[in-house]
Amino acid sequence: TTNPTGEHQIVRWGEMIAPGIVHGVTQDITEKKEAEKKIFESEKKYRNIYNAFQDVYYKISIDGTVLEISPSVESIFGYSQKDLLGKGSELFYNMDADLEKIQNELIKNQEIKDIDISLKSKEKKTIYCSLSAKLIIDETTQLPISIEGVLRDITDRRKTEIKLELSEQKYRDLFNAFPDVYYKVDNNEIIVEVSPSVTKVGGYLPEEIVGTHVSGFFFSEDERQGFLLAIREKFEVKDYNIQIRAKAGKLVDCSLNAKVIFDNDKNILGIEGVLRDISDRRKIELALKESEKKYREIFDTFPDIFFLADMDGVILEISPSVTSITGYLPEELIGINSKEVYPKNEWEKIGDKLQTSPTLNDCNTQLLTKNNEIIDCSLNIKIIFDENNKPIGLVGVVRDISNRRKIEFALKESEKKYRNVFNAFIDVYYQLSMDGIILEITPSVENVGYTREELIGTHIEKLYPKDIDQSFLYKKLAVEKHVTDYDIVMLTKDKLKIDCAVTARVLYDEKGKPFMIEGVVRDISERVETHKILKKSEKELKKSNATKEKILSIIGHDLLGPIGTNKGITDLIVNEKYNLSKDKIVELISSLKPSIDSTFTMVENLLSWARIQREVIEHNPEPAYLKLLIDECFSLFSYQAKSKSIGLSFTGTENLSAYFDENQIVIVLRNLISNAIKFTGNGGQIKVNMEEKNGMAEISVSDTGIGIPENLLSGLFDDSAKKESRFGTDNERGTGLGLVVVKEFVNINKGEITVESKEGTGTTFTFTLPLVMKLQ
Repeated sequence: TTNPTGEHQIVRWGEMIAPGIVHGVTQDITEKKEAEKKIFESEKKYRNIYNAFQDVYYKISIDGTVLEISPSVESIFGYSQKDLLGKGSELFYNMDADLEKIQNELIKNQEIKDIDISLKSKEKKTIYCSLSAKLIIDETTQLPISIEGVLRDITDRRKTEIKLELSEQKYRDLFNAFPDVYYKVDNNEIIVEVSPSVTKVGGYLPEEIVGTHVSGFFFSEDERQGFLLAIREKFEVKDYNIQIRAKAGKLVDCSLNAKVIFDNDKNILGIEGVLRDISDRRKIELALKESEKKYREIFDTFPDIFFLADMDGVILEISPSVTSITGYLPEELIGINSKEVYPKNEWEKIGDKLQTSPTLNDCNTQLLTKNNEIIDCSLNIKIIFDENNKPIGLVGVVRDISNRRKIEFALKESEKKYRNVFNAFIDVYYQLSMDGIILEITPSVENVGYTREELIGTHIEKLYPKDIDQSFLYKKLAVEKHVTDYDIVMLTKDKLKIDCAVTARVLYDEKGKPFMIEGVVRDISERVETHKILKKSEKELKKSNATKEKILSIIGHDLLGPIGTNKGITDLIVNEKYNLSKDKIVELISSLKPSIDSTFTMVENLLSWARIQREVIEHNPEPAYLKLLIDECFSLFSYQAKSKSIGLSFTGTENLSAYFDENQIVIVLRNLISNAIKFTGNGGQIKVNMEEKNGMAEISVSDTGIGIPENLLSGLFDDSAKKESRFGTDNERGTGLGLVVVKEFVNINKGEITVESKEGTGTTFTFTLPLVMKLQ
């Protein structure tokens, strides 16, 4: 019943005692009704929070059947509530052993808290979670009837912990390998910890000195007291020089860094320090590197912000984690409109999105901190409804992603910068798979006619000429793992060969297995061409210098002698012209002719050879009759032949016409006939024979002279061979260049020359010229 004042009452007992008269007892239940209303409102509020909760609440039967699970299971594991209700919880476990372990722990202790476990999502991905759970006991039977608990996704935290574990192991390894001696003593100067490096410095094993007093290691008590005074004054010493006693009794000079260590209440716990052996560098003081902390502190990631607001955005409730993210205390925000902590128009944008969808997940937004700074956040928010489906408020979770956004922005900027460098690269950068497939290549490859798209996915051999084996490059890479400025030849799309230099290296994965080759190719065509020009110029310069030296040598050695002899005879005729008879003067003048002819031939050969070296020989071939040139040479050398009683004769076909430069072939014939006379003794024979053979005119000059030693035959026509000019049978001189000039002139006229000789028997030189016709 309700009385006129609005109070709720309940009739506890009543009785009719007379007609129209009832007496009984009523009880006021107003407070009970109000309490029920508050409970209903509280349940409604926490049901909304439950639905927005990011952790996973679950309740399962003793046999593992899922009885209840929060909607957040979908965002973490990919399952919907409908997928799991009534199903076995083994869906989450990677191994049956994990499930059995948890069940045994619950049976033993009836409750577990913050146990780390790895579970699997709907897509079979591993999810690291923190598990808290307890057994629900039937009050009547005292038997377990169900299990309820909470799963928190700690995948990010677990990855961070793994990194920290690796870091801690790294610093533990550094500690063990530390060359200096780390130590720690308590308030009684008893050594409680020392690094393994004490063995190298002092000869002690760590276990030999842990538990002993430090006084046994100081050189003197005065040193120990001096150190204690110094550290008590400032609670720290740096580069304090002392001497310690090694195990063998040897004194070791050391530098000591130490500090007093305190507990949280500022009580002194002892001293820790680092001892460095400086015996080998006593006079050299080096600044000590700042010691890294032995262990890194492990921080849990800050929790996200949970909030509850009305439909106008007024904050009704907010979690304490808001302080670490924004700087606000929860009580500073409760009662104010949400838009006050968002940048201008940001909250309105969220409201517009909620008009089209009552739930927003991973919505990128921004918050304003207490210092008016903007931080990037991820927002999960949903509209909550009453039993009549009327919207009554908002519930959500805000996660700080400012660091992630900064990293993403930095990565985009970095990628943009290096993409610009990549596209503007002049040289060709490339990446190859280990079997030679092009994985990446810069646009600069267009300089050889290809586009990136044409080459990516093709084999690198496409860029190598098939007639050049360049497998040596990859053999060198396989052995040395890298090459620098290695010369290769590449092929353009137009099949042109270009000289290039390649720098490349083999890349390895974390297991040490090669998985890629990367390198840079540079076009060095201009450099190679310049190098060739320089080499050619160098060769020509060396040849020119050698030519000059040889000319000077010949002038000084071979020409001055004959000229001096001729000068002596000429001076005699001039000075004694009135005392000499006419016949004597004619005799003396006649004696000059062989020497003058020889000198003329030497000068002619010298000039011809010099022109050959300078590559300025004029070549004017035309058809001519060879027999006329032979007769001319016989006439020229008849006096010399007669003076040695040598017979000159011609055999063979007389009417052969060949195609040649007359001035050059005359020099050839003069040299061959002159040499034949020079090396043939008195009474010998010289024969010139001419025949047609294989479409060529073949001319041979044979003598019955002294012949040529076999060891000299191979270098007869080579001006680079070291050889001395041989004297003739009457001590005639030469330059050693005649046959060089002969071979060059024969070759210029498209002929060939050979020699056959036997010492003591004679020599035959045979050369050919292109035949024109037989003259009638």
